[in-house]
Amino acid sequence: MVSNSKKRGQVTIFIILAILLVAVALSIFYFIPKIKTTTGFDEKNPNLFLQSCLEDTLTEVVEIISLQGGSYELDFSYNYVDQDESDQTTNYLCYEQESFEASCTVLQPMLRTHIEKEITRELTPEFNNCFNELISKYRAKGYDVDSTQGELETLLLPNKVTLSSTAELRLTKKENLKQTDFKVSVESNIYDFVRIANEILLWETAFGDAPIMNVMYNHQEYDVQKRDLEGDDTKVYLLQHLETLEKFNFASRALNYQGERSINV
Repeated sequence: MVSNSKKRGQVTIFIILAILLVAVALSIFYFIPKIKTTTGFDEKNPNLFLQSCLEDTLTEVVEIISLQGGSYELDFSYNYVDQDESDQTTNYLCYEQESFEASCTVLQPMLRTHIEKEITRELTPEFNNCFNELISKYRAKGYDVDSTQGELETLLLPNKVTLSSTAELRLTKKENLKQTDFKVSVESNIYDFVRIANEILLWETAFGDAPIMNVMYNHQEYDVQKRDLEGDDTKVYLLQHLETLEKFNFASRALNYQGERSINV
């Protein structure tokens, strides 16, 4: 005969297995539909489609702009060798051909606004393509669609970059629907990079140099390095977020800069 203790043990095992099966079933019920809606087309939430359509391109554009001193195109740039000995190029944010009152002249005094315009310009064609694809998705579902393309705007915000569009969709099926306020966001620290770069540029314009340790003390989530290139008045500032490893680089040239000169603050 099977002892009572063995029977109780078997019952306990069956109860545990039953609980595990219920937990797995609930996980499938709750999570699988969510995965499908974020990767496919949801009639009630067109932002999900635009997010999946645009986020990779937006992330790539932000990364390129960050490595090139806040501009998508290299115009007034400087070539240098990075720490991994690879050739890199970044734009000047401060430059002086001859030394006058200022140690160098800031080339993008409204850096945040400039970056927002750069992202908007580069993402507008892609946004329009995704928006037109969204229209096609609705029509394939039997909707009559009337649309207005609208204007695209970029905002650099703490910890993210957001695209916002004034586009409209007027949908007719069993009822009339209107879709507006389209937004796409990706995580990014470029907002803080701009703040740090502007702080460095204040020192550059006043003294021709920036105290790196002071800057890092003010922004302890970031590593800030300065590359002094031998035989050249140009410096390259390399900013990096310590956790995400995102980077922002830019060059500065001040003629009255004197190598390892220290700044007392």
